[in-house]
Amino acid sequence: MRLLLRLGLMPQNKNERKKLEILNPYQLRAEALDRALSPYELGRALYHLNQRRGFLSNRKTATKEEGKKIKPDIEGLQEAIIESGAKTLGQYLWQRVQKGELARARTGEKLYPTRALYKEEFNLICERQAGHHKLSEADWEAIGERIFYQRDLKPVTPGRCQLYPEERRARSALPSFQKFRIAQDITNLAWIDDKGKSHFLDEGQRKKLWDLLHKQKTMKFESVRKKLELPEGVTFNLEDEKRKDLKGNVTAIFLSDKKYFGKKWFEVSDEDRDRIVEELMDIEEEESVVRKAIDEWGLNEEQAKKLAELLPEDFMPGYCRFGITVLQKLVPLMRDKGMRYDEAVKAIGLHHSDKRPAGDSRELEYYAKFMPEAAFIEGKPDAPEDLPEQKYGKIGNPTVHVALNQLRLVVNEILKVHGRPAEIVVELARDLKQSQKQREETQKEQARNQRNNERIAGEMEKLGVTNNGLNRAKFKLWEELNYGDINDRCCPFSGEKISIDALFSKKVEIEHILPLSKSLDDSLSNKTLSMSHANRLKGNRSPFEAFGGADSPFDYEEILERAFRLPKRKSWRFLPDAMERYK
Repeated sequence: MRLLLRLGLMPQNKNERKKLEILNPYQLRAEALDRALSPYELGRALYHLNQRRGFLSNRKTATKEEGKKIKPDIEGLQEAIIESGAKTLGQYLWQRVQKGELARARTGEKLYPTRALYKEEFNLICERQAGHHKLSEADWEAIGERIFYQRDLKPVTPGRCQLYPEERRARSALPSFQKFRIAQDITNLAWIDDKGKSHFLDEGQRKKLWDLLHKQKTMKFESVRKKLELPEGVTFNLEDEKRKDLKGNVTAIFLSDKKYFGKKWFEVSDEDRDRIVEELMDIEEEESVVRKAIDEWGLNEEQAKKLAELLPEDFMPGYCRFGITVLQKLVPLMRDKGMRYDEAVKAIGLHHSDKRPAGDSRELEYYAKFMPEAAFIEGKPDAPEDLPEQKYGKIGNPTVHVALNQLRLVVNEILKVHGRPAEIVVELARDLKQSQKQREETQKEQARNQRNNERIAGEMEKLGVTNNGLNRAKFKLWEELNYGDINDRCCPFSGEKISIDALFSKKVEIEHILPLSKSLDDSLSNKTLSMSHANRLKGNRSPFEAFGGADSPFDYEEILERAFRLPKRKSWRFLPDAMERYK
């Protein structure tokens, strides 16, 4: 507004500006192509463009699911504009208004304009109106910059490298880390003969397996046995109920597909491959990826466009423990000399588990002070010492952060009473209590859970739904409502049927059966699905407290009937004495 005032495209008087609201901006945007607008009419049209500037795809935050939903609407609108004979989006929308139709999208209408459509319209208005107004080329550029300016997303700062803390951690999707992961698996891999003796791979076997894992995404252990020509019946030390294969170089296999880089991917240096993946995951606009792919990476236009359609979710997520420098030093030693990770780290003059010494302190100090590589959320060195979280940072996982702090407080209280211990023994109680047979059963249970998660991931893909923790939890809880009948899965409270279409909408929510604020139980055992309006009615109460009274909007007996279809670990939580039993 300040810019329009300065350029004389808006009246200085606020009341006069208010009067301009009666002008139809769609009409002005359409007529701007065929007649000279007055300065204030032009200002009104440009101000409206600023308010409605269209969808700009951001590759860093976009998802496949989002693309599937909006792409048909974007394409539908573009086709409708062409069919109408309109020169711009504004002219097309004015045609709709004149026919009594809406100019803004409602459910089922293909009205999803992109930022590009608005930019095209602005450029055409600028071209048609430039000769009618005393605006310089710089003035028009300034208007365009103000209308379409958008702040960059705040970057996510990765943690520090475990071995070189001055460096940032590298992405897990980088080819350098993919090679490190493969090298680590190969150097750790040993086959076990029928007498129980372990044999690590020789140089020829390591090289053969290295080449194979760079040509396929995964390799079953049965296939490894055959390719390495090992005796029948041997097992591997890395093979168990949960792990059935070795993972290959997924990034290289993915990007070397002929629709992306093809064979050119293997002609690029290791450093350039890492840089390309970084840029593919960081660049926000598709157009920028297309230009870079053609001008710098030597791809044709079709390949460049396909590459630009890739999203960060198409690559391996997260960050590894190391920076690029460490990965580039370790991989040759592990690949060519067969060194294990700890041996390779020693060869570059470091130790794989070095930590800063704690000195002669009489008590445990704040963990991040001595574990800088674990402090994903960085601190500020100039912060005061009595605010350690601010000064040294903290682990991003709040549960781990709280647990470490509680451990420190407990240990320090023990030290006050008993002094420094001669020995500290850390026990993982669950594992220690188990026999060999029980441990095997635990592994089998974990493997079953893993297979179930893989099955659910397949269902997510079929449905076109993002495979994330929230959606997987919703799907599991939905199946629990009635394992036997997919058509009889209802909200436990209201009794309304929850269809697969409604499941991932805002109509259905994950609900704590016993309120989290009272039970502090955030496990799946204390969760179920609920229609959002039923969840609002339940509030911060147990099912009986919310719906067991005479004024309940739902029949409590019917609620119990539905609850008893749930697993036993959940159904009792719907009973009148659930809170007392929980305590």
